[in-house]
Amino acid sequence: LGVDPTNVVMVGDDVVGDIKGALEAGLGGAMLVQTGKYTDRDELGNKTDGVLPTLTLRSIVEAVDCICFCVEKGTTTTT
Repeated sequence: LGVDPTNVVMVGDDVVGDIKGALEAGLGGAMLVQTGKYTDRDELGNKTDGVLPTLTLRSIVEAVDCICFCVEKGTTTTT
């Protein structure tokens, strides 16, 4: 697609499978959504391998809203 990986954001519900993978791949950000596989306080548990999401949001809708807001403002989810 010709997109720089630092301009890509992963949205996922699994701290290790989604968030860790995205950050290790060099993506610009990784948003954890508290739906699907997510269980309460996953990002704070022992199974995270020290991984911290860029943002934690309640839903995919909030994640999309955040991404759209950042695109409109010409900023990133990490600033």
